[in-house]
Amino acid sequence: MPRLSLSTVVFFCLVAANAALSGPMAIPSQCPSSGVLHLKAGEYHANVSLGNCTVVGEAPGAVIRGKVTFDHGLLMGIIHFEGEGATSSCVAGSVEVNGDDVRFHGCDNSVHHACFEAGNCVNVSGGRARFEHGGNLCGLTIVAGSVNITNISGCDWWSSYLTVGPGPVNLNMADVKHYHGVSIDGMKGRLGGTMQTEQAVVIKNSVVEFDTFRPEIAYSSAPFSLDNVIGSGKVEYFASDHNYAPISNCRFNDMVYSASLQRGGGQISNTTWRGGSFNIRWGGPLGGMGLGIADSNFQNVSVGGAFPGPTDITSSNVSGQIGLHIEAWSNPGTLTITKSHVVFLPGQSSSVAGPIRISSSTLSFPGSAGALVGASHLNVTRSTIQVANVMNGSPIQIGGDIHMSDANIDVTNCSASWVSQSFAKTKQIFV
Repeated sequence: MPRLSLSTVVFFCLVAANAALSGPMAIPSQCPSSGVLHLKAGEYHANVSLGNCTVVGEAPGAVIRGKVTFDHGLLMGIIHFEGEGATSSCVAGSVEVNGDDVRFHGCDNSVHHACFEAGNCVNVSGGRARFEHGGNLCGLTIVAGSVNITNISGCDWWSSYLTVGPGPVNLNMADVKHYHGVSIDGMKGRLGGTMQTEQAVVIKNSVVEFDTFRPEIAYSSAPFSLDNVIGSGKVEYFASDHNYAPISNCRFNDMVYSASLQRGGGQISNTTWRGGSFNIRWGGPLGGMGLGIADSNFQNVSVGGAFPGPTDITSSNVSGQIGLHIEAWSNPGTLTITKSHVVFLPGQSSSVAGPIRISSSTLSFPGSAGALVGASHLNVTRSTIQVANVMNGSPIQIGGDIHMSDANIDVTNCSASWVSQSFAKTKQIFV
């Protein structure tokens, strides 16, 4: 075993002591004249103002503790900002993110007034970005990139928005709260996770794969709207007040959509929907405004829910397992089908508390018994009722009178009548 001299031992001890005492490096107090600041991998502390500067973190990454202020900053490479929670400001000023992995952990980005007024404190233009376990991120714009947002709060102020698009974006959220509103326009990618906003969530002109997206809207009269969206996947919408659920000009494939409203209404127009399901329920004590389907084409879509009525299907083709439970809380609870073709596939049953009105339409019941049950009267005008392969129970069951005018009844291979009434109303059919 070799013997070390005293000087050699002292030298090694000094090296070890210096290594133990060395801490985070300081970020330069100003941006280089080139406008680009390269940070080698390691840990840094900061309390600097860099003006207009591009900061590049080299692999495997630069970890920054403290605060960096920009007039405008571009973050590239691998940079991880480490804060201390809701009161820790990591970055101030207008910042653009387009790096391999830029993370804001425990950071509060609501301090800089100018970028707050502009509504774009942080702009993600590409790459990968993560915002985790922080305070307020008042204005966030995502043009492109892959973004994860976890346990982050917006601000209740009018300019606190989450804006997405136009561009390729994959966005996943968990426990995101208090944005004044969300606007998604021109997005192409995946959208998933849970979020709560004060005002409207609007998705338009986009191609979206919904990865169990759960938006919640707190304030009254603010909608979750889908307009000109090509979509698939799963959406679960919850509203706690007089909110709406409009869907227009969309194309859906295997889309599973559900909504829970308190008093608002649901409206679907000019939409093609193939496969999947649509389910909407009202839970408020004062009832709601019902459901409307207009100028749309549903192919094998399961349509269901509990509606306080009235509910209208107009100029549409609807095919699927239809389970509409139209109640009469504060409205008549009517079902009106006009200029439409509705196919009640077996497997569900619809119940209507108020009158059922069929006009200039075709209703088909292929093997579906008890598919349409009404507590009040049935009125059929200039329409066709098609019944086939029904062996047990009538497909239409009515508790009131039946009024028919210029109607065609087409019954094929059935052992039961096409309609039945309660005992008290037997044979009360008026032509």
